[in-house]
Amino acid sequence: MMTLDGNSFYCQIILPQPTFYIIRTGADARPLAQFACQAGYAIHLLDWRQSLCNARHFPMADSFLIGDIGFLIAEIQFSPLDSVVIMTLDYQLDVRILQQFQNIQVLYPGFLGSKRRTERLLGGAIPAWIHSPVGLSIGADGPEEIAVSIVVELIAVRRGKLT
Repeated sequence: MMTLDGNSFYCQIILPQPTFYIIRTGADARPLAQFACQAGYAIHLLDWRQSLCNARHFPMADSFLIGDIGFLIAEIQFSPLDSVVIMTLDYQLDVRILQQFQNIQVLYPGFLGSKRRTERLLGGAIPAWIHSPVGLSIGADGPEEIAVSIVVELIAVRRGKLT
């Protein structure tokens, strides 16, 4: 309840459903999409391979964006409340995507890969704006545990418990 000039008001803030973009839809993205969906995220998938980026593999997804990843990213109007995980494992593509995201403000930009690989891709230290390696350091092993560590970090950032 708020009081303004002696009058009482009730205020309820309703935030939109959190949006999560996953860039590349290999088998390791399936548990990530599933767990994020169960945590309340709208799931949007980007890939160049229609055979993997479809409702058969990702029945929980809200959208499938198929084509040149750089072009797709340029066409999306990202919100400062959105979360993104880049998991292409393609060196040249990763360089291009990371360059694009330097000019895009999202709540959670995450990059799957080791700290050393990310530093190499960026040509130096990892800037504060990107989460790399993605996910909380919980000793995760395998796609499911890694997905849990990522979703936990997404939630913590969204709730203001991590920056």
